[in-house]
Amino acid sequence: LNHEHRASIVSAGVIPLVVAAMRAFPLNRELQLEACWLLAKLAFNSENRAPIASAGGIPLVVAVMRAFPLDEDLQFRACWAIGHIGRNKETWVSMAEHGAVPALVNALRSFPSTLNVQFSACLGLASLSFGPATLKSLIKSEGALPLVCLAMASFPNEGELHEFCSQILENLDS
Repeated sequence: LNHEHRASIVSAGVIPLVVAAMRAFPLNRELQLEACWLLAKLAFNSENRAPIASAGGIPLVVAVMRAFPLDEDLQFRACWAIGHIGRNKETWVSMAEHGAVPALVNALRSFPSTLNVQFSACLGLASLSFGPATLKSLIKSEGALPLVCLAMASFPNEGELHEFCSQILENLDS
């Protein structure tokens, strides 16, 4: 989806429809998989992040991660969604309140040798690590730091992953 296509989809009212479908069918794996992916893609546009949060998308994405903890594809797509939705400061409180940090840490812990999950979970933590001190403290207290270091060690040739990990480490040090 390019920027214009994402904008036209959102203006047609898709965000509340996707969120309503996620709420109505919480255990439908395929629906949740595609819904997380669509929300992630829509959140590439910064102006879509707050509307996704306002519609209730954050707790539903986190709920997907809890409902399907061993589903690699769902974890990847849900982490990706959190990573992009979480790039706006308007979403940080909701991310903290609804358990995004423990969900991201659990994904790192559950899939240590799966690059796409490590990548997307670190993207999520990197986005949230720009947040306020309370969010940074939550990231630390959930045990993210050793897992971030493990991701770097496990995938030494993945530059973008190292970028996200470095952002996390730097932001949590400040």
